[in-house]
Amino acid sequence: MASAECCKRATMKLIQIAINVICIALVLKYNCVPVLDNTILKSDMTKAYLSVAVIGGFFVISALTLLAYAIEGMSKAPVLETLMMVVGSALSFANGGLILDNFINHDSIFASKEFKDAGISFGSLQVVNGLAYLIDAFFVFKK
Repeated sequence: MASAECCKRATMKLIQIAINVICIALVLKYNCVPVLDNTILKSDMTKAYLSVAVIGGFFVISALTLLAYAIEGMSKAPVLETLMMVVGSALSFANGGLILDNFINHDSIFASKEFKDAGISFGSLQVVNGLAYLIDAFFVFKK
């Protein structure tokens, strides 16, 4: 039974890592962080920093947790892991909402449809990743 539980949780970590890698690729290829071109306001910079910090930080957390599963098996601190996943979920939902708000409600400032589509994809993936973190927290807490 522990093996099946470990597989569920490891699969959730792989999904989270894959989504974060795709988001990082979108940011690198299209530079689709929510920042306006030359009129950068402090709130826009905060959104940009939040976007990069959330995807980078939780990529590292998910990868290290997966590595810990591979080395030691199931987590020895499920409360801490659950807390990390709930925080990851909340931050991913907030990040996705900010990104989607920026790319949907301010569509007249973007030069190309491809850039806007990349931004909407990035925001949508962050919302999906928030859901993945929430499901993962449920699996960890259920144990």
